[in-house]
Amino acid sequence: MIARFICSTLLLAVAASAPGWAQEEPDYGRTGYYVGGGLAIGREMFDEVFPADIDTGVGFDINAGYRVTEFWGAELDLRYMNAFDMNGDLIPETSRRPAFIRNVPSADLKSVRMLDITANIAIYPLRGRIQPYIKAGAGVGWAQAKFTSVTTSGWDGVVRGGLGLDYYLTKHIVVNIEALVLSTFDDINGLDHISVVFGGRYRF
Repeated sequence: MIARFICSTLLLAVAASAPGWAQEEPDYGRTGYYVGGGLAIGREMFDEVFPADIDTGVGFDINAGYRVTEFWGAELDLRYMNAFDMNGDLIPETSRRPAFIRNVPSADLKSVRMLDITANIAIYPLRGRIQPYIKAGAGVGWAQAKFTSVTTSGWDGVVRGGLGLDYYLTKHIVVNIEALVLSTFDDINGLDHISVVFGGRYRF
């Protein structure tokens, strides 16, 4: 009886390993193109420029990239935040303001909205269904400040960095969350903020 049970178990094991019995796990770390997007929630770090009560910003993210190897990929990312609503004045020291609002009267500031486009590199230490990653990039950013009587805007360089997590629902469909810090420079210096994106991707 025991011998028969052992033989039956071995036969089942061999049969299950044969093609058509066991389904292979998809190669989630494969190379290839992807497109994605999501809802972006922004938390400002404007305290040195706008000593005001500032609401959380809401916007969107669009990205497209290529997984170069199982461990890293490159992408272009566009993120728009509309808008950080506020009521308050600018700091009185004009030298500490971003250049594009340096000469605006210090009164009646209503909102700040931002758009940035960066080229990013993402590092993936794991290649299974769950893939955490580290992302960093650089590019250009646009900021617009709206006052009661005037609206002004400016462009300059930005850098982005942070962490994210991909979860593969299928071989092609991915849901993800990421939290990135955007640092601003020169004409738009002082408009740093953290954005959290709840989104998804399609892997070709």
